[in-house]
Amino acid sequence: MFASKGVAIIPLTTDYGYCQYILKHINDATIAIPGSDLSQAIFTGISLFEDTSRKTVKTLILISDGEDISDDRTAIADAAQRAAVQGIAIYTVGLGMGRSVLIPIRDAAGTEIVDYYQDEDGAYLKTRLEQDPLKNIAAFTGGQYFRARDDRSEDRIVDAIVKRARAVEYTKVTEPAWFYLSPFLLCAGLLFFVTGIIVER
Repeated sequence: MFASKGVAIIPLTTDYGYCQYILKHINDATIAIPGSDLSQAIFTGISLFEDTSRKTVKTLILISDGEDISDDRTAIADAAQRAAVQGIAIYTVGLGMGRSVLIPIRDAAGTEIVDYYQDEDGAYLKTRLEQDPLKNIAAFTGGQYFRARDDRSEDRIVDAIVKRARAVEYTKVTEPAWFYLSPFLLCAGLLFFVTGIIVER
């Protein structure tokens, strides 16, 4: 979860029941400092992979409206570059509308809107979907961009991630084949070398 800072709520786990429980009961109203810092979200995601093998297929899914509290895009680019260097593909999911709308505050059950976010002066905050930053992050890291409201967006995201994972695993399987053939190739090279010397004499 992130706003101006990223917070790791759930560590990497295969306990999906635990994940569903936490996501169901998470309360974003506890965020003290509003605003979205996409670079912080990416860095927090990267930190979750610190103890994993470099050979692991690594994926982040960044769900956001694409708005960022900073006017400086270099922070986002630096975060995306860090992810790319570590082999992490980021799949971004755009939430929201193309026009500005109020940001709702929901009840504990998440079913009803109880109010709307306001700034320090009491003015209602608005948001809109900014697709370009999300598209750039995905493209830079080898991921893809999706809009949450598109048909079958969840299925398309899963399909894209699985397709990349299979491609990476296929590369891992085929690359060592050349390594195992290297002694034979070396012997063949030496044989041709010796044959060439004999023929020249």
